[in-house]
Amino acid sequence: MYTVIIKNKIRKFSLEEKILKLKKRNYKNAEKILKKSKQEIKYLSNDFLMDRKICLSIKCNKIIAALETDPEKRGKEMYSIGFSYSLLGKSRTAKKYYISAAKNGNIRAVNALGVISVNEGKYDLALKFLEHAVKLKYNPALNSLGFLYFKMKKYDLSEKYYKESIESEPKDFGEKFYKSEAMCNLGILYEKQGMDEPAVQYYKMGIEYNKHPRSMVHLGKFYQSKEKLDLAKKYYQMAINEDYKPAEYLLKRLKNETLNIKMHI
Repeated sequence: MYTVIIKNKIRKFSLEEKILKLKKRNYKNAEKILKKSKQEIKYLSNDFLMDRKICLSIKCNKIIAALETDPEKRGKEMYSIGFSYSLLGKSRTAKKYYISAAKNGNIRAVNALGVISVNEGKYDLALKFLEHAVKLKYNPALNSLGFLYFKMKKYDLSEKYYKESIESEPKDFGEKFYKSEAMCNLGILYEKQGMDEPAVQYYKMGIEYNKHPRSMVHLGKFYQSKEKLDLAKKYYQMAINEDYKPAEYLLKRLKNETLNIKMHI
């Protein structure tokens, strides 16, 4: 019953507004109901995220974070909010929630702050965040360190940390994803250095290991650069099948270019 109440209300109201609305409708123990329903709200948050209703997912996470008294669990929710804002391209807002999550001991948020710092060109700050995350045995930070050194054009160190990430043992699905990211990133590094064979090897490794769509796209781009257009189309289509939106644009553009060439022959 409570799930229906929450689902019907969550699209419109903040936590405070929700409690007031429930009270006005004679739900005397509104706060107690919501606290008991944290797990149900969490399920809703995940459902909204899977359905790409990110703003609704954020509302759910904010409710849980407001109700949570355990610092570790609150940090986890703040990280989830930050991650959702990053999906919306709101990096400044994401950063605010990552900082809050990090203060509550969330190591994923520390890694995220490191990556944001890399993208902001604040390499010294990024290094502090990422080395701290690695020290606390958060394996995805190895990939992030590889990315930092790639941006700094310290390619030997970039290769070192990407390989360490690839050799690490993932503890969950998230770490498995970042391991496949490292495979793709190492392929990008090798391609940049003109090392085609190992670049293709690591792109294919990412695909075989975790059906990694970004690896599919980069392998498609590689083959397109070599004018192996059938292979390029194949890997773009594979990425589309994994619901990776950038591949749709790349495949459409490639088909249009191919059509234009045929028309001018």
